[in-house]
Amino acid sequence: MDEGSFVPECPGVVEQLRNLLLGRVMMYIEYNNVKEWEKRLGWGIDMKRLGQFLAREFPNVNAAIVYQGTVEESEGSVRFIKSLSQWGFVVRTKRVKIQTVPVSDRRPFAPLLPFLRERFLDEVSKENLRVIEELITTLHAINEKRKQRGLPPLRRLKGNFDTEIAWDMRRDLDQDQVDCVGLWSCDGDFALPLQELRMAKKAVVVFAAGEAAGELRTLEERYGIVIFDVARLQPYISNEKMKGTPEGRP
Repeated sequence: MDEGSFVPECPGVVEQLRNLLLGRVMMYIEYNNVKEWEKRLGWGIDMKRLGQFLAREFPNVNAAIVYQGTVEESEGSVRFIKSLSQWGFVVRTKRVKIQTVPVSDRRPFAPLLPFLRERFLDEVSKENLRVIEELITTLHAINEKRKQRGLPPLRRLKGNFDTEIAWDMRRDLDQDQVDCVGLWSCDGDFALPLQELRMAKKAVVVFAAGEAAGELRTLEERYGIVIFDVARLQPYISNEKMKGTPEGRP
């Protein structure tokens, strides 16, 4: 990273955030969602720096809970979960389910194309069907090559925490443990619990990168939740060193 690309710190942003995160604050961080933000931001969030930033600037944050699945077959995943605790986060985790992408055999897809042709002929063009056929063929070829190299077939990891986050929000509200909620996710599935928090006169700050879900924008207009662009925190939480950061500080 050259000198011209350094981003200076902006104390005004921290002060603005302090004026939003008032009283007893609980942070709920959906890590998979946060990880996806790298594509929009062009930089990654360093969880260690984030933990230290919250501890240093916001002592009224009672807990910052990170929700992230554990891939027990991966030493890196297990190590990352342990590190989150060392960095000051409360960790909610569960074993990630690994689902094999079923393209090692083309037969399960055989009924799919005739079904599409018969039922959705008007909506699915011949060109779209050709693309689908090519995709299936490509995935099949990839799995065949992986098999020849002794590698497992393509997999997808399934570890959703929407229910756990909504449950924790409701618990903290019912037990009167929170005055302000900070949600690190731009998922519209949280619209209902956030609306309930606002109706209970609790402040809500949603941390998002770029566009938030339409349901959250509606809550912003109707119920006064605040959507805070995490790009403004780059000097404090980026995984790249920023200009103006004192020596020895994360």
